[in-house]
Amino acid sequence: MRKFSDLVRLARDNPDGCGWYSTAADELQHVCDREQWPIERAAAILAITSPRVAVRRNVRLALTYLDRGTLLANGMATIVASLRHWEATGKINGPKVFAFCNAILGDASAVVLDVHMANVLRVEQKRFSQPSVRQECRVMVRRVADRCGFSPRDTQACLWYAQKRSVGEHPEQFPIRQEYANWLAHDRQFPNDGPIQQWADRSGNYQRSLFNGT
Repeated sequence: MRKFSDLVRLARDNPDGCGWYSTAADELQHVCDREQWPIERAAAILAITSPRVAVRRNVRLALTYLDRGTLLANGMATIVASLRHWEATGKINGPKVFAFCNAILGDASAVVLDVHMANVLRVEQKRFSQPSVRQECRVMVRRVADRCGFSPRDTQACLWYAQKRSVGEHPEQFPIRQEYANWLAHDRQFPNDGPIQQWADRSGNYQRSLFNGT
């Protein structure tokens, strides 16, 4: 496990991560209000479709499933199985997915542990799935949160930002606003494969009008 003092420094050096979940929640709520989707259902689907997929594809999968009840082509079998299980039982499989759903819905105590968090915490991937190790990671993130004065949820996002930047990547907000605008611009559907033209991304006025009610 990485030193406590190092993690405190990383969280404090990346404070812009604090707004990640709240911004995502606000944008998701806006989309749900426009589409008359229950936000609890939307957050669950967004979380269930998140494992092992790119962030934009995650949003596209969720929008498609929320609207049509189906996934884009070539959907991962594990995601399909998780969706079926949730639809049948109301239960979300997996501690990462469960925490992610709760974090989106405003649970400031939630700590989402994914591969990037394993890296920033310096925990071997083969050990990261062990319940005792994951609990140790959650305790560490909460200790860092207490020292920094952030919530555990926001501290995790700050550390996630730090890890992204350490490998030369630029962390971004969850593109719910952009992809919803793109979805509408594509007649409420995304192509099953191939590149998806970012029509709405090039029209800032279009996005602003959608989210400002003009």
